[in-house]
Amino acid sequence: MTGQQKDIQNALNRAISRFSYTTNTGEVFWAPYLRNDLYIETKQAIRGLGKTSPDEIKRSVDYIKANYPDLNGQQIRQKLIDGSLPDKSMNYKAIECSGFVYYVMSEVLEVVHGVRLSDMLAMPKEAVMNGALNYKEWQEKHKLTPEEIKNLPNDVPISWVVDNFNRKPANLCNVRTLTSDFSSYAVSPEDAQIGDLVHMLDGADKRQHIAVIVNTENNSIELAHSSRKNPQYLGGVVRETLPITRAGIDCTKLSNPHQFVAIRRLRTTI
Repeated sequence: MTGQQKDIQNALNRAISRFSYTTNTGEVFWAPYLRNDLYIETKQAIRGLGKTSPDEIKRSVDYIKANYPDLNGQQIRQKLIDGSLPDKSMNYKAIECSGFVYYVMSEVLEVVHGVRLSDMLAMPKEAVMNGALNYKEWQEKHKLTPEEIKNLPNDVPISWVVDNFNRKPANLCNVRTLTSDFSSYAVSPEDAQIGDLVHMLDGADKRQHIAVIVNTENNSIELAHSSRKNPQYLGGVVRETLPITRAGIDCTKLSNPHQFVAIRRLRTTI
């Protein structure tokens, strides 16, 4: 392992650890899973689900521990996502796959390379136009001029959208942005490195999924991601080891089996 790879691994481990918390009795537990399909499941539309920062989750965890001091880790995880907390601002604090990768890799790139992940990710021009022309909260911050519309590139850096429309960068990040050719490029499984991303499809509904490699050893990789089997499971952040085969990474060995798509490397000096 090179010195830079060791630096990346250390930064990854620190960033991932921010999604672990403790109960009042010292039990360690991971942030639960939640994604933006809560409306489909419960008919409650809430913006930004699954994109909660580790610090925001910790504030809710601390609130729960203060008001429900006897809860164990699994019970706290349930409280974080079930919408039952009296202080409504503390509800629905959890993380989905692309949100997890965004926060983790943002910290890694800042620490190791001094760059912002939001500068390396882009939204399709049509998505920016949709937000700018159809959403009041976007228009209240900035109105696109005809000249700006004319000059918008096909891939609009997320940092530009954040700066002009005051959007939360994690909310603009998804698997598509992380795996686009603007942001990353494909590498062969045998060349996978710590800090590379594993692009997958859910085995059941073919929904896109993403994880980050935290270790490589012999013919296996260890990855970290946020996942769940189905809405009946809390899911959340987990670290798992998978074998490397001729066909790629054997993602069927995950606790929630997936189909391997590709290894992607962010366009920086990783």
